[in-house]
Amino acid sequence: MHSSPLRRFTSLLAASTLVATFALAAVPAAALAAGPTGSVIFDNTPAALPPNLPSVGYEATSTSEWGSHVSFAGTQRSLDKVVVTMSDWALHSTYPTMSASGWTHPITLNLYAVGDGSTPGAVIKTLTQTFTIPWRPEPDGCGGSTTAYTGSNGNCYNGKAFNITFDLSGQGVVAPSQLIFGIAYDTSDYGAHPLRSSAPSGGPYDSLNVATYPGTGDGTTASQASVGTFPHPLGTYLNSSWAGAYGDGGATTGTFRFDSSSWGGYQPAVQVTALPVCTATGLVRDGINLTAAQIGGTVTGSLDATGCNIGVYYGPGSVGSVTGATIFGANYYGIVVNAANVDVTNATIHDIGESPLNGSQHGVGVLYTTINQAGATTGPSASGTLSGTTITKYQKNGVVISGTGAKVSLLNNTVVGEGPVTYIAQNGIQISFGASARLVGNDVSLNNYTPSKVTACGLLIYKAGGVSGATKTGISYIKADNNFHDNETNICNFGKGGGFSL
Repeated sequence: MHSSPLRRFTSLLAASTLVATFALAAVPAAALAAGPTGSVIFDNTPAALPPNLPSVGYEATSTSEWGSHVSFAGTQRSLDKVVVTMSDWALHSTYPTMSASGWTHPITLNLYAVGDGSTPGAVIKTLTQTFTIPWRPEPDGCGGSTTAYTGSNGNCYNGKAFNITFDLSGQGVVAPSQLIFGIAYDTSDYGAHPLRSSAPSGGPYDSLNVATYPGTGDGTTASQASVGTFPHPLGTYLNSSWAGAYGDGGATTGTFRFDSSSWGGYQPAVQVTALPVCTATGLVRDGINLTAAQIGGTVTGSLDATGCNIGVYYGPGSVGSVTGATIFGANYYGIVVNAANVDVTNATIHDIGESPLNGSQHGVGVLYTTINQAGATTGPSASGTLSGTTITKYQKNGVVISGTGAKVSLLNNTVVGEGPVTYIAQNGIQISFGASARLVGNDVSLNNYTPSKVTACGLLIYKAGGVSGATKTGISYIKADNNFHDNETNICNFGKGGGFSL
């Protein structure tokens, strides 16, 4: 006889002093930091895990798979991790021959496309991992019960909440904006391979549940995710052989399908993290075909490029704009304008480099260039205006304008280095290798490399085509029209500081 379906619900050159220039030239790549951590694109889990949560027992409800339809937030879609909150009701004292540290069980994550009429569509990914399941605490008479234990908050519980993590990193799973997921595992009598024949008396898996959060279970109040949404907040997806498990009466059982009101508004407690979908650009550094989180177009809002080499890349001949955007997380460049025309206005660019920042010779906030790594021309010009933009936490340089034909106006930007530091000689703004620039109203500070013989520069002019202030060329005008301060050397001029044609 079956109990209610809610039964198991509980709670990166001069004389004696050298300057460190940056160019698209071959340099040995230093060891990179550990892999990136994805951003949360869906979250229906508690910020702090309580002793236990309401949960669905698969054996108790004749369930083989349970899940939901979710809609993701943000733009990152290369799936990284899926965390599922579970609940274990099994006692070690019931299975004394098993390890006191817990027991193990394979659990499967299924990801489906959304089919017609909210049906599960094509399988996107199936991943089975074996997890160690912790025992719930032994009963301690909490509240006079013979089965409950006292949780850390003083309340009584019959199960223990814990998280399992499905690792999708490096598997190339690119999710659509919405998908259907299911959690599946075997119990004595249910699942793809019921275990009764191998263990007639059952096992701890019969007391393993999938936790829910934060629904009320009153049938009308829906669970609300803190990140992302449930397109059907009162309904879930269920495969049970028991009609009573379905809110719609179970006209069809034994198949994973949508149930418009199952479990009274409860939803599985799941968190999904993802990385940007990184696209190869054809721009090569250190032997790497650099990838970007976005190719071309208009950028506004937040662009998390964690896991990619470049935040946004504009290739030869393209036109685009970056307006009011925040770009961060890439390890080589925040913005690359490669023989293109792009205005960057009122943007914020930060955390461009390795994590933590190190001595690898990359990590540039904004690059305008007409030359590639081998020094060959990529196009006749790279142009635009960089204005009102704040650039911080860069590994090597804040801004680089490089190559004959690269010509940019830098207006009212704030560029702040990490100095004083020992691991790399940063430069706030570098104009080099035939490029030219007009600098007005920029504030550049804290580029300071403490070891001797190599200096960091607020402004590095190196074999430039020409650099000017507001209306005239020459270092004095550049100093007057900008604020370079608290740098190891505020302006380093290694030819030439004049000749920019307005």
